[in-house]
Amino acid sequence: MTIKPQPLYIAHNLSPAYQLRYGWTGWPSEGSFPTKLPPSFLQELAQLWEKDGLRLLEHAWSPQQISLTFSAIPEISPVLLATRVKGRLQHALRQESKPIKFSRKLGVRPCLSTYPRNKQGQIT
Repeated sequence: MTIKPQPLYIAHNLSPAYQLRYGWTGWPSEGSFPTKLPPSFLQELAQLWEKDGLRLLEHAWSPQQISLTFSAIPEISPVLLATRVKGRLQHALRQESKPIKFSRKLGVRPCLSTYPRNKQGQIT
């Protein structure tokens, strides 16, 4: 009788590691984005995006544009990322009584970080 070896890795107990990073940029169609928001605003949004398979890594917010960097699970397409980020952001701004119309142009780019960086974040 031959003993069949058991697999070391089984799908139900794995948590895959991934490094799919995307940059998302949005612009207002008219006016400007609000600059005074509660500190918890992005934290609450980040929790919702986590449920979508997106992890907020960095953000830059100005009246002219919002730039966000996300890590995504492999099942998330760039199109889904674009719609979830804009949709949740627009809804959250409406909830804060600061509705804003986004421009239809959005920027979604893959982020490749293969170069070493110094403490200021510059490529060395």
